[in-house]
Parts: sequence; C-alpha cells; structure tokens
Amino acid sequence: MPEHRIILKDVDVPNIQDIDVYIAHGGYRAAEKALRTMTPDEVVKEVQDSGLAGRGGAWFSTGTKWSFMPKEPKVPSYFCVNADESEPGTFKDRQLIEKNPHQLVEGTIIATWIGTRCARDARRHAGGTLAALRRDHGRARAHPSLRLRREPRAARVASFGHEVGRAAADAPPDRGSGPMIRPRLVIGNWKMNPPSVPAAGDLPRAVAATAPTAAVQVGIAPAAIALPAVADVVRGSAVAVYAQDVHWEEKGAFTGQISAAMLSGVAVGAIVGHSEVRRDLGDDDARVAMKLARAIAGGLRVVLCVGESEAQFLAGDTDSVVARQIAADVAPLVSTAARDRASMLVIAYEPIWAIGTGRPATAAHAAAAAKVIRRALEAAGLSHQTPILYGGSVTGAGAAEFANAEGIDGALVGGASLKAEDFASIVRAFA
Repeated sequence: MPEHRIILKDVDVPNIQDIDVYIAHGGYRAAEKALRTMTPDEVVKEVQDSGLAGRGGAWFSTGTKWSFMPKEPKVPSYFCVNADESEPGTFKDRQLIEKNPHQLVEGTIIATWIGTRCARDARRHAGGTLAALRRDHGRARAHPSLRLRREPRAARVASFGHEVGRAAADAPPDRGSGPMIRPRLVIGNWKMNPPSVPAAGDLPRAVAATAPTAAVQVGIAPAAIALPAVADVVRGSAVAVYAQDVHWEEKGAFTGQISAAMLSGVAVGAIVGHSEVRRDLGDDDARVAMKLARAIAGGLRVVLCVGESEAQFLAGDTDSVVARQIAADVAPLVSTAARDRASMLVIAYEPIWAIGTGRPATAAHAAAAAKVIRRALEAAGLSHQTPILYGGSVTGAGAAEFANAEGIDGALVGGASLKAEDFASIVRAFA
C-alpha cells in the first residue's frame, strides 16, 4: 500500500524550517482562513466533522476537546504544547518540532483562536501576526548564537492565550489585506553568468554575507549547470535558489531540459515565461501555462514573467497585453483543485523594452501595471496575496523608487545581481 503522508507531508522539503519556504509551500494559509473567515465555534465544528482524534490511545475527538474551552473565561487562559512521546502513536512530535516547526506554530495559532472567543479585537491584532513571525524569525537567525548552525530554527513557542497578534504592534505596514501580508521578495536572475561554476559559487557567499534577509526574501537564479554548487553554498542560509526555467513534462526525450522533479532538493522555485525564453525558445502562453502547472505540481514556487514589447508599449497596449498573459498563463490554477496551490505563485512584471537596455520603466508605470495584474488575478479567482515584482534594468540607485511604488512587492534583478554589493543595495531598498 503506498504511503500517503498528511501530518509529515512537507518534512523533507529543503529548508522548510525557514518561514519563507514554509509560506511558499502553502504555510499559514489555514491560519489565515481560521482567523479571517471563521468564528472559533466554526473552527471547532470543522475539526469535529473532520474526525481528527488524539493518538495517545483513547482516540478522543480533538474537536470535542476544543469545545470544552470556556467562551467567557473569568481568568487568563494559557496554552501549552504537549510534545510528550510516551504514548503509542505520538512519535510524530519530534519530527514536526525538528523538521517543520512552523506547522506546529500554525496549529498553535489556530488552537489559541478557540480560546479568544471573548476577545473582540483579536482579529484586528491578528493582521500583523505573519509580519511579527517573519521579523522575530529574522532576528533569531541573525543572533550570534545561531550563526554557526546549518539549519535555521523557529523560535520556541511560549504562551499565546489572549496575546495572539499583540507582538505585531510595531510590525511593518500591511502590504496586503487580511492577516497575511504579501512578502517582500528580491530575486537575482544571473542568466548565462558568471563564466564558470567556481565563480558561481563565490557570488552567493558574498550575497549571503551582505544582503539583509530578515525583512526581505532573497533568491538567486544561477545557470542550470551551477545549481547544485550554489545550493550547497547557501544551504542553511536565508538565500533561496531558483532555476531559470523548467520543462512542462515530468520526464522524457527532451534534450537539454530540466524537469521539476530534478530540481527537488536543489531549488525552491523556478522562473517561467521570461521574455528572453519566450523570444529565443518560442515559449507562448500555452507552453508557459504548462510549465507553471508542472512546476507547482512538483512543489516549486513559480515566478511568472509577463510584460509588453516596445511596440505594444508605444501603441498603448500594455494593459491588454499583460491582462491577456495573466489570464492564459495562470489558467491551470483556476480550477478548485489547483487553487490551493496559488500561494506558490509570484508575478514579475518585466516590460521587455526595459530589460537590459538601461531604460527602466517609471515607478508610476510599474504601479499601473501592477494594478492591471492584480485585477487579472482577482478575475481568475486567485489570491490577492500574490507578490508582484518589477523587473527591467533595476539598479541600486533606482530601486527605492520601485520599493515605494504602490503594489510593487519586490524586484527581479538582472545584471545588478552579479555584483553582491549592488544586489544588496537593492535588497536594502525593499527592506
């Protein structure tokens, strides 16, 4: 009988202990659903209907146990995570704590929501929960006592009780709506650079040392031949590795191509639809959609590139071109079955006429395009939390303009990502 993991399904995902990798694999979406769209009583009812039960021997209904929480407690409530493994069937606890601690944190957030039934402002405070988690995770990662560790560790869970979300009072402004903010993300696309694999190993060391990763997700996309070497260099750091492209088939006679399965353990994501691949290799929207579907099904975060040509820009067709590309390229995610995977999607708006020309678009133009992209995503029924990046001759000198543009959550950087300090200055602009 084939193994079907539920609780431990993500424990083997590389760097799943990192909050950003966890989010890229759908993390904290259940907490968002519970805190934003459900009452505590509705959460209890859903848990009861699921049949979830304790594994210590008595097989007592989890939902029934949760229903015992007082609705109007007269004294402070405290939450304790019991990770004792002395009873039969409880031997998954250590695996969760060591390999996927954010799953435990998310479960804790949902469970403590049951105990906040009398806290009228709990939802309002919950808006910054993810921002606080990312901020505190970054601080913990940067602490001197953790610098020599290979794997990042989530902070120890203490008492939540009625304090859920209160730590977010000084969190950064919300860049999305609801309790989950859109992450800031800067990815360097190295294209066919540097000239050798050893040089490709030196660059990420400098990036990891100089780029501030506590407030911004940082990624690098090296050439395919350098992926394993770069992945080894950044393993245990906050820098994520992306592939520059991925094939739409799982395997087969496709010379020179790389499948999503081959990238497992090496990259957390892949770029699809880049204008140079569309131009040079003939990728149309149908092919891009197949690549996107295959990559996401393979557990990869996808950076989908869209943008208009110079002729289309001069003709005033930017909005229609970008909207058409979004509608066609994300079509595989529109079905109900696939929509839950939409959290693994990132959009990069890259006006083709600005790429490598030294003529970046204005921040106002990028913001306007971002609005079109957001409307197209909403029309497809996809998450309003999808990050939108700007790409096209991004430099350290001009990054701040785009970082302050409405609707722009980060950057897809080309040539400037080949110099660690230049790339770090772009990351700092979005921090």
